[in-house]
Amino acid sequence: MKVVWAFGISLLAAFYISSAMVVGWAESSEKVTEFEPVSLEDASYIDLMDEINRLMSVQPADIEDAETAKETFDRFENMVRGLVKINDLETAAKLANHARRLFPDQVRSAFLAGWVKGLEGNHKEAIDLLLEGLGEKTDILPDPDSTTQSEIKTTLAGFLIESGNAEEAVTYLKELTQDESAGALAHYLAGLAYHQTGDAYQCAKSYKQALQIDENLASPNDYLVYAWAEDKLNRPKRSDSIL
Repeated sequence: MKVVWAFGISLLAAFYISSAMVVGWAESSEKVTEFEPVSLEDASYIDLMDEINRLMSVQPADIEDAETAKETFDRFENMVRGLVKINDLETAAKLANHARRLFPDQVRSAFLAGWVKGLEGNHKEAIDLLLEGLGEKTDILPDPDSTTQSEIKTTLAGFLIESGNAEEAVTYLKELTQDESAGALAHYLAGLAYHQTGDAYQCAKSYKQALQIDENLASPNDYLVYAWAEDKLNRPKRSDSIL
């Protein structure tokens, strides 16, 4: 399962990196709310270090109103996602943790910090943070359509699986996959979880749904697991066709 989950971890990282853009500061201003976009791929090392240092220097007193709060956190989030993309987890973690200190009771900050901790391999701390996030606020950092709540549940399930707590992961994945709009990742993780719990029927069903949404999702080892599930259900023709 480690081989399978190594692929899954990369999926979790890719799934949440929606943009490689990081927010840069306009040279003419020192205010958090005044900025221009800088591409992480194009930015020089000095530019990136300057932006990181500016973000790390942000203090609660700098966040004057709701608009500033949202824009400030967006800056942190975009930089963290970009750093994860280039595998600089150490710097990403420092920024995510600082954002968490600035917004200590907000859903979005809990997700960002928990996600990075999990990618670093600190699964217990990641799980604790993500669980906190499920009950936290959205008054300062809005969460339209509960998008971050869904991200928390998906990511939480992934780290629970990696920690050997597949049964607990199933609790969150059941809720996510019951939604008709559930993405391939939720079904994929459900397949992993049900394999760990020995539920061949749900394992096969989950893999089938995941691959219907994204046929390029699975690794060769995933197909072995999918075939195992079909074989357990005494469906040798389906098992053979998968392999």
